[in-house]
Amino acid sequence: MSLSITLPMTSRLQQKSPVDVDNSADWMLALARGETGAMDCLLNRWWKPLMSFFLRSTHSAADAQDLTLATLTQLYLSAPRYQPKTAFSSYLFTIARNVLISHHRRLSRERGCFLALEDLPPGQQPTAPTSQSLKDTQEQFEYALQQLPEVQQTALLLRVQQALSYEAIADIIGLSVSATKTCLHRARQTIKAQLHNNHE
Repeated sequence: MSLSITLPMTSRLQQKSPVDVDNSADWMLALARGETGAMDCLLNRWWKPLMSFFLRSTHSAADAQDLTLATLTQLYLSAPRYQPKTAFSSYLFTIARNVLISHHRRLSRERGCFLALEDLPPGQQPTAPTSQSLKDTQEQFEYALQQLPEVQQTALLLRVQQALSYEAIADIIGLSVSATKTCLHRARQTIKAQLHNNHE
């Protein structure tokens, strides 16, 4: 894929209806044709949403930036194979989720004693610190979020933070729509119970 920036795609994309506020699929197809200027459009559109997603998942600005770059790099490399069969956000956040899972696995190997959240048996999540050690409700929420299994955490962030539909989230996490709704319900109930316990 050529790295030279060409901009003839701009006039074509501007012909879309003003209602079409997200032209990401068009930009991706333009990138697949070698119009690398489209990558700037994708980066401008998705950098902040990806950073927010990874920051809430890792609690590290440095890690969030690295994972965002890794996701956008994979997006760039996948352009020749891209087919707009699903919503672009589903396609992108599927890549982001895989990048995040790979990140957790890498940490597991490096630390030797890391236990992935999705591998924890039900009822054996880490014990929450005392409410005195948490300064405010936001910190309590962040802690509770980190205790969720990976699939519940991802689903909740995609729903609340990215405002994706149940159908889009189901595509990303590989569950049916009904199972996705159940997953989100359990995530919300777990966090609600955790916050309640911290205030007792």
